[in-house]
Amino acid sequence: LARFRRWFSNTFVFFGPGLLLAITAAGEAGITEAIEIGAHYGLALLWVVIITLLFKYAFTNGIARYTLATGQTIFDALHKLPGPKNWGPILILVSYILEMFAVGAMILFAATFLDYLLPGVFSIFLLSLTLLVAALALLRTHIYHRFEYIMAVMVVVMSVSMILVLSTFPFTGDMLLSGLVPNIPSGSETAILAILGVVGSGMNLMLYSVWLQEKTEKREDGQCYVKNEAFFKRFVKSVNADVAVGFAIVLLVTLSFMSLGYAGFAVSFMPHGA
Repeated sequence: LARFRRWFSNTFVFFGPGLLLAITAAGEAGITEAIEIGAHYGLALLWVVIITLLFKYAFTNGIARYTLATGQTIFDALHKLPGPKNWGPILILVSYILEMFAVGAMILFAATFLDYLLPGVFSIFLLSLTLLVAALALLRTHIYHRFEYIMAVMVVVMSVSMILVLSTFPFTGDMLLSGLVPNIPSGSETAILAILGVVGSGMNLMLYSVWLQEKTEKREDGQCYVKNEAFFKRFVKSVNADVAVGFAIVLLVTLSFMSLGYAGFAVSFMPHGA
């Protein structure tokens, strides 16, 4: 057990940002598009999901490498872009404001089903106040490492639940393999664009850089590390593993939601975007 813990701590030094990435990215993809795409096209577009996750893995990995090499977040780098002053941060700010509407819609969607399960229990005011206080406490105290334990439990529960749910769906291995073969079903062009944008999250991937900086600036043992080649080599492998695990979980959840739509356990007659 001690050997395993030592191996795990060395391999997954940053086993927090990837879990957070998995939680946010998986929920966004499943709620907004994956159920509908599975209902209309089954698993035929699974190959698009995989290509999208590979691209976004490379994107997130590149951001992480920049942060490890420079000690700066990707948002710091945006100020250095050539051209009009601060055009990069302003563009990103506008994008995040637009994403806030999508996140708000997802929360409303999830809260609707929670209210069905526990009718009359939830108070909008108390929930909003609790979330606001928790977010401010997290930001002010910088106790990110404590939050990681909560994320780890959530991810384990979510992953086990998804595997159990997948085992009940009526699809075969042949169907899964056929989804890996590039094929564009008639009328699926819009759905493919939706997968490219939504699966694996969008602008939220840039927040990985912020969390990573927090992890490298000051570790739990109180030591601060000098940014050098040895530092980079030591932690880049952990970053690679962390991001890979995060996107593997996203793939599992997306596949589950697509299967949910295909199996008919969700509404499958709504038009795209409804």
